[in-house]
Amino acid sequence: MNQKSLPIYLTVTINESTNYMRYHVGNPDEAEELTSQVFEKVLSKIKTFRQERGTFESWIFAIAYRAVKDHHRRKERRVWCSLESIRDLVSCKPGPEETVLQNEEQNRLIAALNYLAERERNIIAMKFAGGLKNRE
Repeated sequence: MNQKSLPIYLTVTINESTNYMRYHVGNPDEAEELTSQVFEKVLSKIKTFRQERGTFESWIFAIAYRAVKDHHRRKERRVWCSLESIRDLVSCKPGPEETVLQNEEQNRLIAALNYLAERERNIIAMKFAGGLKNRE
């Protein structure tokens, strides 16, 4: 294969490769993404191609075959969850916004308590923290 015919040959092979990917992947967007990855690899490794080992087209399809295999392997590792199962994973702890609001409220309460005399602060502490009633 000569250097001048390479761009034309690559264009034809890209179309064939994209069809191959679509057949094996099923999703046209994923197939195009895989095809672009294959041809990035082809262009970066083109100097390693040896005509005595086989045709240029078979070399490209060997790379495409490995890309499809890797894609399916990666896809098997992904864990898909339904939205219903994710709802069970939601934490009951307050979120960041609620935490900030609670901290602000707590800071206002502390500031208000600082205006009281020590005896009044102790009474409030015994009532709310200690659980005592007003009469006690």
